[in-house]
Amino acid sequence: MGAPPATDLAASDAADPRARLLLASIHDVGPRFEREVDQLAERLDGHLGSARFAMLVVPDHWGAAPLLTAGGFQARLRGWADAGVEMFVHGWFHRDMAAHAGLAAFKARHMTASEGEFLGLAQEEAARRMDEGRKLVEDIIGRPAAGFIAPAWLYGPGARAALATSGFGPAQPDLALSFPPNRQDRRTLPDGTQFFGITGTVTNIGQQRRAVPTLLILLRDDKNRVVYSWEVTAPKRVLAPGESVPIIEAATDIPQTAKFAEIGWKPA
Repeated sequence: MGAPPATDLAASDAADPRARLLLASIHDVGPRFEREVDQLAERLDGHLGSARFAMLVVPDHWGAAPLLTAGGFQARLRGWADAGVEMFVHGWFHRDMAAHAGLAAFKARHMTASEGEFLGLAQEEAARRMDEGRKLVEDIIGRPAAGFIAPAWLYGPGARAALATSGFGPAQPDLALSFPPNRQDRRTLPDGTQFFGITGTVTNIGQQRRAVPTLLILLRDDKNRVVYSWEVTAPKRVLAPGESVPIIEAATDIPQTAKFAEIGWKPA
């Protein structure tokens, strides 16, 4: 019933030939593979530091390992998130239970071994699983999830349509976003103006030049509702391998209810 979690490692030469950039992620994170996740996290933390890798969290792996009732593992997730690990929602069940035809059937059978959960979902069901997965993970870690990544990176038409209405576009495999919560500046200015500042970077961790899509910043209230948003164009639109571009943004006259920011890619 599904393979144990694995890591993704992507490295690239930076502008300085002595430097290397590395982005790692642990896949299929959940109570079903708690021991394996612990081992991988310990190894990555020792090599990279906790702020240098991500976890792809599955809320209920194959319908047999619900995160909702796994209090001990929830505490582990919260601890990793507090230490700086980025948390992505990675489907809901991970298992693909849809019927497929044509090219989708080939992908489901030969590219993913029935793990491409979002390949055949209708828009309404895909949106429901994305939304419930995000709420669950964010309730557990006490902060916004870094984004959504479909199992096996396979998005069918319904999933793409759902993603377009979720607030964020698909993850960009070679572009790493780094917007630490401690670089969010929420305050009231002396004249009473509401201010929200955000600082972070976009880094090309791939081996080829990459265009930087438009970013989307969402401000949410304490009930996780979107109360304000704006789009951001990176000051540099194409990044060489290993290159980073700083993003420094601020908004004023925002709603007083805005508590935290969520940063991702604008839907296509």
